[in-house]
Amino acid sequence: MFLVYKPQKVLELLAAADKAGLRVMFWEGWRSVEDEQAHIAKGTSKLKDAYNTRHLWGSAADIVFRDALDMPSWPNIKDPRWAQLIAVAESVGLVHPISWDGPHFELPGFSVKEVRGQYGTDFASYLRDQGVMV
Repeated sequence: MFLVYKPQKVLELLAAADKAGLRVMFWEGWRSVEDEQAHIAKGTSKLKDAYNTRHLWGSAADIVFRDALDMPSWPNIKDPRWAQLIAVAESVGLVHPISWDGPHFELPGFSVKEVRGQYGTDFASYLRDQGVMV
């Protein structure tokens, strides 16, 4: 199962967060290599290789809070709502492995190393093998 291409877990997280009284929204799932390279250049990604992001391979998504106008909001990582959202994510089977990146949630057990071992940088073949039309 892939988080971005088959978004059931993201939808479960959004519904469970709403039920818990957390005002959140989906922000970003899939990132192209170029998008990830831009994140690396800005310092919002600490990766060195754009093919090593779980966003590219479909196993990560970013969830952010909504402000009073329903616009996306990124409160400080020390805001207690992040801890609440992380607990909700864990309750639906997602993990939050990056302590400094509040919005980032992943499927557990997904290995970029294994996928890269099989596909290298042939992202189109990976997508076809997952049943995604390219």
